[in-house]
Order: sequence, then structure tokens, then C-alpha cells
Amino acid sequence: MQRLFATLFALAAILLTLPSCNILGPAYYFIKGPPKQPRQHALDPNRPTVIFVDDRLSVLPRRTLRTAIADRAETDLLRNKVLINMIDNSSIQAAAARDVGEQGTSIARLGQSVQAEVVIYVWMESFGLTPDGSTFQPFATARVKVIDTVSKESRVWPENFEGHLVSVAPRVRATDVPKTAAAQSKAQEELAAQLGTTIGYLFYDADTRETASDLRAPE
Repeated sequence: MQRLFATLFALAAILLTLPSCNILGPAYYFIKGPPKQPRQHALDPNRPTVIFVDDRLSVLPRRTLRTAIADRAETDLLRNKVLINMIDNSSIQAAAARDVGEQGTSIARLGQSVQAEVVIYVWMESFGLTPDGSTFQPFATARVKVIDTVSKESRVWPENFEGHLVSVAPRVRATDVPKTAAAQSKAQEELAAQLGTTIGYLFYDADTRETASDLRAPE
């Protein structure tokens, strides 16, 4: 027994002399877990909420990409239990399409028309697969606001009027822009999904490793 204790003591002494990065580093990671990207705004999970992607600048090559962006954000928010009462984004898109007013209906009014108390408003600023026509380098940017359709102070987040800037520039594994219409469509759908996921990250603590996903160019 004394020999066992002596062996264990010697082993402990050896471990303590090793560089701390080899022991304390992994131990600290195990305890703390992977780094997190903290949420930017807390939503009330019980309030009826809808996501509205507004593409007034016509930066999206296809109207269906608005739905792809909103669908992904919607799915992630429900899966992470951020919200439990979400209204299908297609309803507010339809309401916006019916709006023929010269000045347009306010976002709060559009939300009210589909019985939403909260609108996650996404204003598209840019979206593309290439910045120069030849290099495959996807990018997308949008401004996000949270609108309360019930309160007199309709914009509840963020404080700045322009909205919270969200950008996506996924790593790529190919240099050539997809050549066929089908390949381009697939790449656009993947980019839209990543933008939707990034929008969802604003409202819950996210594993930052998920934000660095790659985007492969379809052949």
C-alpha cells in the first residue's frame, strides 16, 4: 500500500511540473465548454411573433429567398425554445403583397393584420454569390429590428434607428462561381439559410463554432 501511495505521489508531482497549457487548458475547456455568442435581445416566448423579410431594394434574386431566410430563423427560434408562439412568415409576406398604398403600411400595422404582437423585421441590404462576377465569395447583409405592434413605442430593439447589422460571409471551398442555374439556386438557398441562422443567433446564446460553417460551391 505504501508503494502505491508513493507511486501516485510521484505521478502527481510529474504532472504538476508539466506546462500548464497541456493540463489546465483542456480541463478549463471541459468545465467551461465551448465559447458562446451571447444573445443581443430577449424575446417574450409567449407573445405571438412573426418574421418579416423586407426586400425593397430588390437585392434578392428570387422572392422565395425571403421565405428561405425567415423559415430558417423561425425554425431555429422554435427549436431553441426562444419562442413558442410563432406565426408563419408567409402570412405577413402575403399581407405586404396586398398593400398597395402609396406610402406603404407600417410594419406594426402589417403585424397587427396577421395577429402578431411582435415583428422581427429584417431589411435586406445585400445578397450575392460573387462580388466581381467571377470569384465565388458569397455575402449577405441585413438590418434587424424588433417591432412591438401593441406598444406606442413600436421599435423596442435596437436603440439605433437603422437596426442591428447582421452580415454573413461564409468560407468557401471553391473559387469558381456556380455555372448552372440549378447550382446557383442551391448556393443561394444555402446562403439564405445561413443568414436566417445568424438572425436567430441575435435572440439566444449560440455556439460560435456554428457561425463558421463552410459553404461548398455546387458543381
